[in-house]
Amino acid sequence: RARVEAEKSAAVIELLQDLLGSANPQAAKGPDYPVRELLDEFSLTVWDRLADQPQVEATIRQTLGNAYRELSVYDKAQTHLRRALALQQQLHGENSAEAAAALADIAWLHLDRDEWDAAEEAARASLRIRAALDAGAGPRVAASKDQIGVILQRRGSYANAEAWHHEALRLLQSVSPRPTLAIAQVHENLALARQHLGDYPAAEARYLAALNALSELMPAAHPRISAVRLNYASVLRAMGRYVDAETELRRILAAMHEAYDDAHPAVAETRLLLGTVLRLQGRLEEAQAMLRAALAAYEAKYPAGHVAVGISLNALGNALRDAGRWDDAVAVLQRALEMRRRVGGPQHPGMANGETNLALALWAAGRQEEALPHAEAAVSLCHSIYDDSHPRLAEALYAYGRVLQALGRADEASAALEESLTIRRDALPAGHIAIGETLAALAVTQMQRGAETEARAAATEAQQVLSARLAEDDWRLLEARTLLAADAGAPASTAEKLATLPGTPVSVVRWAAATSSSGTQATP
Repeated sequence: RARVEAEKSAAVIELLQDLLGSANPQAAKGPDYPVRELLDEFSLTVWDRLADQPQVEATIRQTLGNAYRELSVYDKAQTHLRRALALQQQLHGENSAEAAAALADIAWLHLDRDEWDAAEEAARASLRIRAALDAGAGPRVAASKDQIGVILQRRGSYANAEAWHHEALRLLQSVSPRPTLAIAQVHENLALARQHLGDYPAAEARYLAALNALSELMPAAHPRISAVRLNYASVLRAMGRYVDAETELRRILAAMHEAYDDAHPAVAETRLLLGTVLRLQGRLEEAQAMLRAALAAYEAKYPAGHVAVGISLNALGNALRDAGRWDDAVAVLQRALEMRRRVGGPQHPGMANGETNLALALWAAGRQEEALPHAEAAVSLCHSIYDDSHPRLAEALYAYGRVLQALGRADEASAALEESLTIRRDALPAGHIAIGETLAALAVTQMQRGAETEARAAATEAQQVLSARLAEDDWRLLEARTLLAADAGAPASTAEKLATLPGTPVSVVRWAAATSSSGTQATP
């Protein structure tokens, strides 16, 4: 066995030297010789040299397959990884450690292609082999359990995924009391699960645990640390800590540019999140530029319909909505929603978010009848996917309440907005913008219902929350001030200002104008 391994190592080293020689800028191919072409040419010339070395061929094919997967060249990745699996099964048996490793690689490939059933099937097959070989314990079993958790998260089964990650962490920590890369990865995956489940403080703690582990293993500028910090910034955004998130993201983007070229997916992902944070701060031109750059990079790298493209479209659609470009926003969000439906199916959690965003865009455009079925679908999906305290449900209820408000269904709107406010108060930090915007919407609906005392209290609190977080010309703040001004008998100035802002929803402009002219609260 030792002799075979030594021969395999020597052969692999020789082949890698050939491969790296092609990448040398001084070689005949030149300094701009693309990695994809390098791999293609290497693949054409290597196999004759390995005719009598199947183990080396299997190793090389796994390496090439994973490299093609990283480049999103999925057909070639599948060819190499499937051949590697067949060779490992022939050489070592279908229930060997080598076959299990090859199956795990294939599972990652299927996941990258959004083929979730096939990914889970391959990952579970790998786990069965590893559990039988290692008595259900050890790092290899932990790796398979963690992989299954990642796949379940992609499918939207976050609580189930979390249980798999916890088991993986238990197995890893039973072997090593000190931090390892695998332990850091599981902490990050647990953080993602907690974040999707709406438990932002727990997610923040897990991200920090992952970063603490990695800081003992690699330099601070390492791309792996930047990747975890990116997810950490996403939970800062979710908690409404936009300035902290922006500071973190700009630091990450600088580090990403040191490690990758401008078109790399890690750079695009950072821009996507930074663009979202800029949008939430009302810096819409900066946000759109950042989001368009992210979308262009994703569309250049991934096949049409890839989930990353859909996520990027969703973010851009929200920015267009906030800028008052409602027709463009609706078109982009409809495309993103259809993409999510094709990839994940009608019950995927991403569908709930997409329906919410589209409903809000249609509401903002004054197209309430079109918005209603999307808002209803969002609430229904959230009730079927999440528990009754999840922030995603609060977002859907807010959109539903806004649409009902615009349709003059004040009692139903009030119930939806009150439920949204309750969830947001429990789930989000005090002073979060989402709490303020829900209070402002609720104040309008309460005034419609004749509950003037409650409306005044809600509008006053909304103004306190929003004035601390938003610019003076943000429509959400001015909505609350318009109501308070109307209550004082002088609504005209704020109502007129609302009408001049390009991002103010049509229904809010109509409500403010009617309130200004009549001195009473009108239906939005």
